[in-house]
Amino acid sequence: MIERCNQQETSSPRRKFGNVLVKANVDGTIIVFKSKFEFRYAQYLDTLKNLGEIVEWDYEGLLNRCQCPTFYFKDVKTAPVQYTPDFWVLWKDEAVEYHETKGYLGGYDITKYRRMKEQYPRIRLVVLFMRRPKKVTAKRLKTLQDNTHRIVYNAGKDIFTPALRGLIDWG
Repeated sequence: MIERCNQQETSSPRRKFGNVLVKANVDGTIIVFKSKFEFRYAQYLDTLKNLGEIVEWDYEGLLNRCQCPTFYFKDVKTAPVQYTPDFWVLWKDEAVEYHETKGYLGGYDITKYRRMKEQYPRIRLVVLFMRRPKKVTAKRLKTLQDNTHRIVYNAGKDIFTPALRGLIDWG
């Protein structure tokens, strides 16, 4: 169960790209999510777990539910040299996916996903955008598609649906 900590504890200055940190209690563990989107996606995954759709999930390995790794890129001299996915998801069929929530897609992210595909080709990486990214070139989107398992372009409408509003307190 995920409960947002009271508002006084969560108030913080906006971070890069305007994200607001969200402090929440996840089954007795206090976690600080880097954005409201990450917090809401964690609530969504927790609901899927309670409904039996997934077996388990973890956020950056902080809940100690898995060995959510940081992937290190070998023989790389420029950034990024490592990558820690936002979420680890274990499906009922025992498939493991790593989910990344994005609001903005930069060149740094494309490099990260390309290196993941090159050095860890068996890893299933899913990228979720709250809204379809604006001002992104077709070439950058093609590179993203080529280097990820799946992309959800409009999670705000496609995942956080009215049907879930009765099941999740979006906070």
